Amino acid sequence: MSTFDIIVIGGGHNGLTAASMLAKRGKRVLLLEKQGQLGGLGAAGILADTSLVRASMLKELGLEKYGLVLKGSRVPIVLLGKERQELLISGNHTETSERIAKVSQHDAVAYLRLRTFLDKVSPLIRSLMNETPPNIQNLGMKEVWNLGKKALGLKMLGNETMLEFLRIAPMCVADYLNEWFETDFLKAGLAAPALQGSFTGPWSAGSNLNFLLYECLAQEEVEGGALALIGALVKAAENFGVEVRINTEVTEVVVENGAAVGVRVGGEVLRAGVIMSSCSLKQTMLDRVNPTELNLDTEMQLNGLRSRGTTAIVNITFDQEIWFGKGEEHNAVYRTGNSIDEMEKAFDCSKYREYSQHPLMEVRVSKDRKAANIMVHYAPYDLEGGWTDQAKVGLLDNVIRELNQYMNNDASIVASEVISPKDIEECFGIPGGHIYHAEHAIDQLITRPFPSFMQYKTSVPGLYHCGSGAHPGGGLTCAPGYLAASTL
Repeated sequence: MSTFDIIVIGGGHNGLTAASMLAKRGKRVLLLEKQGQLGGLGAAGILADTSLVRASMLKELGLEKYGLVLKGSRVPIVLLGKERQELLISGNHTETSERIAKVSQHDAVAYLRLRTFLDKVSPLIRSLMNETPPNIQNLGMKEVWNLGKKALGLKMLGNETMLEFLRIAPMCVADYLNEWFETDFLKAGLAAPALQGSFTGPWSAGSNLNFLLYECLAQEEVEGGALALIGALVKAAENFGVEVRINTEVTEVVVENGAAVGVRVGGEVLRAGVIMSSCSLKQTMLDRVNPTELNLDTEMQLNGLRSRGTTAIVNITFDQEIWFGKGEEHNAVYRTGNSIDEMEKAFDCSKYREYSQHPLMEVRVSKDRKAANIMVHYAPYDLEGGWTDQAKVGLLDNVIRELNQYMNNDASIVASEVISPKDIEECFGIPGGHIYHAEHAIDQLITRPFPSFMQYKTSVPGLYHCGSGAHPGGGLTCAPGYLAASTL
């Protein structure tokens, strides 16, 4: 019988981060991964945006020693309009404003004013999203002190900025951007991150919080993208002495006398003082823990955790280089949307278990410009009739038709692949195929995933969660894994 200090279930970016942090502190760590490779959704090309990765956390792991390079700014975004408009949004706000001025002088001035406001509130948001949340169910002096510091940080914004922040956080992103801008495709492009991976439209209440989080937290893109990030994390884990086993599925979290003491792998029980799971919280608690170990309240909260996926991935290879807009070469990501109203109509389809005829897309083009990785929004998990081969062909046709409105050449498709939310569920065990494990809705972000699980502890002593369903949420951030490890 093997014994470890800590067993980490799941070798995605959060699992790798947690395992490396704990091993760095001298713990004997075993990392178990069901798939034949490490990296989870990042390695599979499902999550690609590394601009939300927490640079300070990566530096603490010393990932630069393993070839990790941060670009110093987030990836430029090219917003595309159906009338061949093209607008590059970069980390240089002055240059971005100058480009916006060619479309609208009003919006150019408004953009700089918006960035000034975001710069004021960014330190507060970063402190909230880069620290372990307080234990609000058991407020001791430490928790009260931490809450007091957060309240002071809010007050230090000044009355005007503080009241504005409290006003806009619960708003819908459509209302907020309409207050600032007049250009439809600019508003749509800026709103897109607020809607990604969520069962919400631009007119949904609370969607503006996601806009604020993205704009305040997205800072430095990783050179080489998700694969480079995963590669560096894997090397760090090896260097710190993490024992890694791939193609190894955990079928049960073993609980004795009310506490987690190990995991079952096939017919073998591996024991550890702490079990930490980076898998979906529902999968961990409802599928891997004996139901008799869960009380009714916990089970109800887990079942009530909203995790209905609405994101598909389409990969397309072309026979020649592809270009968008004016054909200018940009090392950038392309976003579609065109207008707030078109985005809302695309979301409407999800309500009726249909995929949109005009899907929202975020397109990443390969260096040779002959392949595109496309994140497609409003492709619901529970599609009417199921995700059959015919349904996938239909979605692919819609994506190609939309692409053709923005592309300025006649490239032919050589190969294609559609990864539906159902595929994500079946491959990675994420209920609902949700790329963030659970909705980034306002109620599931402030006390993520719910109050009793906020500090990475579950209802089973000795069992912790460190995946995207934990604070501060999903995406390629490494923050849940890092913060969960810091609590041990």
